[in-house]
Amino acid sequence: MTTQRALAPITLPKPIGPACSITLWVRLNPSPSLDKTGFGGDHPVTLVNFHPVDRQSNYQQLVLRIDSGCFQAYELNHGQWRRLEGNYPHATPGTWHFLAYTRSATGGVFYVNGEIAGRTRVNPPVHDWLQVLSLGHFEQRRLADGILVRPRLYLEALTNEQIDRLYQQRPPEIR
Repeated sequence: MTTQRALAPITLPKPIGPACSITLWVRLNPSPSLDKTGFGGDHPVTLVNFHPVDRQSNYQQLVLRIDSGCFQAYELNHGQWRRLEGNYPHATPGTWHFLAYTRSATGGVFYVNGEIAGRTRVNPPVHDWLQVLSLGHFEQRRLADGILVRPRLYLEALTNEQIDRLYQQRPPEIR
């Protein structure tokens, strides 16, 4: 993906339900936008944006992004954003990173390179209406400059062991 063009959002046939997982490999190019922070109009780089078709009555959202040079995961439910609690690793340009987000009734877990980087703190938000998936941008803005490989959506919450296995089995295109 380049900064000139964003991939079209993917609308799934129906909402994913309460349990899911998203995995992908990413290699970012050096860019000043990787060090941005905040929630204004000039947000940081977005890697995954997942939301309902009808955002007014079912406002839930998942965003995986780079904020101040680090990978981060945010969940939105009932108008309140929450960052998953954890120690987020640096998004090193030119290096392949494996990202995974799993969701179950107990909350979300965000992994970077097979290691847990963040978890839902308390009172996990409900994310049972997520249906529109955008990769590498947030509503055609905040574009990722780099390569996204093998994005996968699972209709179940993958286990730690499954995430580690996927990380260890690097696809040929990134070796």
